Amino acid sequence: MIPLVPVAYDSDDSPANTYFIRDVAGVVAAPAINITSRNISAKTGSPEYKALYSPNPYSLTPNSFLSYIKARKQHKVITNPDLSEIASSGIYIYQSVSPLDIDVSNSPVFNGKNVVLISSGTINIDGDFNTTGSVAIVAGQINFGNTVTQAKGIFIGNNIDSGTASFGLKIIGNLVAQTTFTKSRTQPNLNMPAIFIVFDGQKYIDLLPYLSTAYYDWRQIQ
Repeated sequence: MIPLVPVAYDSDDSPANTYFIRDVAGVVAAPAINITSRNISAKTGSPEYKALYSPNPYSLTPNSFLSYIKARKQHKVITNPDLSEIASSGIYIYQSVSPLDIDVSNSPVFNGKNVVLISSGTINIDGDFNTTGSVAIVAGQINFGNTVTQAKGIFIGNNIDSGTASFGLKIIGNLVAQTTFTKSRTQPNLNMPAIFIVFDGQKYIDLLPYLSTAYYDWRQIQ
């Protein structure tokens, strides 16, 4: 629901820019958005809040991205859940039948590195994830634990669960749920967002060598 008087989440949420996409008015996409229940004057002009969205059938899903990485990118397969095998920047594929838990015990391995971590299974984020490097986590299922207040990185999953805590979840980077996004968090103040995303384009730039393909245009001169 769009509140009558939006309340700033924190200092990154400027009351002067009460947009769903921070600092730039844009599109809010969801199967259904109730724009009048709490606020009958919710903006419906141009630009407006959009309730309809047709996803791109050719979007890069975690599984297709994993296949792409195996075929086109240098990467390292790791199996140790302590993530000690992440010794430098690069692409890592976590291969295990068990879920991977990322918490205060193993998250420091990401500090100072630019890392893409991929798993076809489940990755659980337990505890705040505030690494000093740029990290992208790509998995079939990503779960944020009920103690997480903030996570820095690009999180891409077929299914993402925000947890059921009674306080907000702040993402600095981006959050992409390809299929389902389960949001069961609540805020005591309904005028504050329960999920607050601060888009950080620098993380994409830092990870560009791992997330993109280089094309070369050349001609032979005789």
